[in-house]
Amino acid sequence: MVKITKIAQDITAEVATQKSLGLAKQLADELNVQKDNFIANMSHELRTPLNAIVGFSDLLFHQEQDSKKLQYLSAIKSASDSLLYLVNDILDLSKIESGIIQFDKTSFSVKDVVKDVFNVLGLKAKQKGISFKFYISNAVPKYVIGDKNRLVQVLNNLLNNAIKFTQEGNVMLFVDAIRTQSNELQLHFSVEDTGIGIPKDKLKTIFNRFTQAESSTTRLYGGTGLGLNISQLIVERQGGTLGVESEYNKGSKFWFVLPFDEIDEENQTFEIFENLSVDYYSAKILICEDNELNRILMDSIFKETDFEIEFAENGLQALDLVKEKSFDLILMDLHMPFLDGYETVKLIRQELQLSMPIIALTANSLIKEKEVCLALGMNDYLAKPFKTNELLTKIVSLLEVEGKQKTISLEALEEYSGGNIAFQKQMIELFLETSEKEIQKMNAFLNQESLKEASQVVHKLKSSLGILGVDLALAQDFENELIQANDSKKIESCKTVFLEQLQQIRKELIQILKSE
Repeated sequence: MVKITKIAQDITAEVATQKSLGLAKQLADELNVQKDNFIANMSHELRTPLNAIVGFSDLLFHQEQDSKKLQYLSAIKSASDSLLYLVNDILDLSKIESGIIQFDKTSFSVKDVVKDVFNVLGLKAKQKGISFKFYISNAVPKYVIGDKNRLVQVLNNLLNNAIKFTQEGNVMLFVDAIRTQSNELQLHFSVEDTGIGIPKDKLKTIFNRFTQAESSTTRLYGGTGLGLNISQLIVERQGGTLGVESEYNKGSKFWFVLPFDEIDEENQTFEIFENLSVDYYSAKILICEDNELNRILMDSIFKETDFEIEFAENGLQALDLVKEKSFDLILMDLHMPFLDGYETVKLIRQELQLSMPIIALTANSLIKEKEVCLALGMNDYLAKPFKTNELLTKIVSLLEVEGKQKTISLEALEEYSGGNIAFQKQMIELFLETSEKEIQKMNAFLNQESLKEASQVVHKLKSSLGILGVDLALAQDFENELIQANDSKKIESCKTVFLEQLQQIRKELIQILKSE
């Protein structure tokens, strides 16, 4: 006798549910992509006019003398900065959610970062009549390695909030260094204020997105409630912690701890020469930009430098120009009519086989776009709106790599002085003084046709130039021609080139002293 047991289960509902979940996930992924594209496009559309507003107001702010106009410019600058912060917050939120946020590892001075942040926010505190100070412990190393820009972003958010919510009293920043059990360096930042404070029942939700302590806060003080959420995410993604202590109507204390790598101070470059002026750099730059306001802005920026610039309004014009002329560097807007920046760079690199540095300029600020630019053969990337110093620093950095750098190198002088900055400064001042007198003596001897005596002056100058790391080929050629005394035209030609070199050297040394 055979018995058969049949067991059946209806899984139609489960299959339908699983299928529905799959479709829902696919739809969510598609919506997420659309959201990222929307944010990228909106960022581009907002940043393009913002670049002109920030750029022109910055230029005018440094040129205007009238106090009333400066007040108006300050208001424009404050409003445009607030709008830029909002755009950046929304974009950062998208980056963090997408998992594409990246952190840099560069060396920087903690004290310099704090001073820069206080310089930017100091005017707001002064206008409100509140005390605004910082204290940095001696235990904090002079230099650390980490993400400088993200540190600035968090400090800006916390200090800006503290100033905003403090009507009287003070806002203070304390920075200290702590050590883990494994002797790793962590920096502790604490922002303390005597502002409106936060009710105890709101402390747990204060870091939530789009949340502020009270509904009236938004009406009274403005803001989106994104800053604290983004600051917390930035700190935590770097292995740090952010917290808050507060008492309603008495003030708040926001603190965060971040790990940093230490750096050997002996390996730091000579500080007096770190932030040199661009005045003595010269190069021919092609600027590809279709927006008329941005072209006018660029023209205003470069009028203050020795750079020679030329404009192309689209990729086709850019290609025609690079075929006809030689450029030392290209600033490439990515979104242009007829032929965009991506295709233009492809043709410059692959078809024309040109290797000059190219910096991408775009109102989009997504990391994936930066990666695309670098993969196409661009050398660097700068998001609009940018500060003038940011742009010029990137240009100078690339020109130095390409050999368009300053005439002098002070490594020999540093070694000779044993790192004594005061002595180095004294030597530079002495050279500036004596070289002027030696040039006058040389010209006097040449006018008297005393070529032997003139050659001795050049030889003396050559010795001094060697300490400054200058290429001595021009001085040697001039000295040889004076000794041989065969060709007056060649002597005159060598003299002209040598004096041009000396003039450039003196200009660079003066700028070094100014930057001290």
